[in-house]
Amino acid sequence: MKTRHEFRRALSAVLLVIVTACERWPSRSEGDVGPLVVALRREPVKPARWGIRLSVPSMPDGCWVNRVDTLFDISCRPNPPNPTPSVAAIAGRVAGAMRAGIDADAIHASALLDLISGDSAGNSLDRSISYLEMVTQLAPRSSSALSDLAAAHLIAAERRSDAFELLQALDAASRAVEIDSINDAARFNRAMALELLALDREATQEWHKYLQRDSTSAWASRGRQFLTRVKTQVGAAPSAPPSYSAPEDSILAFTTQHPFEARAFAWERLLGSWGEAIITARHPAGACVKIEIPFHSAPGDLPDRT
Repeated sequence: MKTRHEFRRALSAVLLVIVTACERWPSRSEGDVGPLVVALRREPVKPARWGIRLSVPSMPDGCWVNRVDTLFDISCRPNPPNPTPSVAAIAGRVAGAMRAGIDADAIHASALLDLISGDSAGNSLDRSISYLEMVTQLAPRSSSALSDLAAAHLIAAERRSDAFELLQALDAASRAVEIDSINDAARFNRAMALELLALDREATQEWHKYLQRDSTSAWASRGRQFLTRVKTQVGAAPSAPPSYSAPEDSILAFTTQHPFEARAFAWERLLGSWGEAIITARHPAGACVKIEIPFHSAPGDLPDRT
């Protein structure tokens, strides 16, 4: 049986852990992120590298220009910006905290630094996704971490032309909005995921919700672009897409002129027909070609995987 002295020592240890955690995690007024992420948020606003919203402020100057009809169009600048001295100092603090132990705030900040300044086509993008997944395990009620995870998956979707990344982005953004319905970054990323998945009806609803809160910022212009495009395309598509046996040129023309209708047609009808063709061994190679073409928004947007 423990003595009173041993009990007090154990209680003191528990209280020390609680106090330390409170010192390393934000106060209620700072939201759902820690002091290192807060430090990044307080940096001067810079042009966005990506046309998605992170939990640190940025301006989407030059994003979405002349590319509003492409399937993946979230890249604003090909090269990362050079870190400022103040950001480099924060990065040093992050590295120190990472060496000291498992710290959700430091892991989150490290992921953001990777997304802002890292080589997004390689290891840094994978690392940022892994780090953000870890943060969502350590802090499952952090809407900001989930929104940043959604943003990272959206970037991966563009870099790798991978629709599964869009589904993961949608899942993370949906969870973020469920936790915090006024998280504008999460709402924006959810609308982007729905739009890029060609779920136009759901994307329209989500963009309207976003614009109810943010109708004046540069970020709001993306929602207005989408709503304008959807409105002008109502009734513009032909009565029926080309048949499965139509010449490849006519299918390509349809996907180029009506990219959103083509993607919806692929999701709703062609995928099932493709699976049936594979199972019954009816021209599996041709079936793959017919599936691939409608996912193109314009010639050359995505690599041919057939």
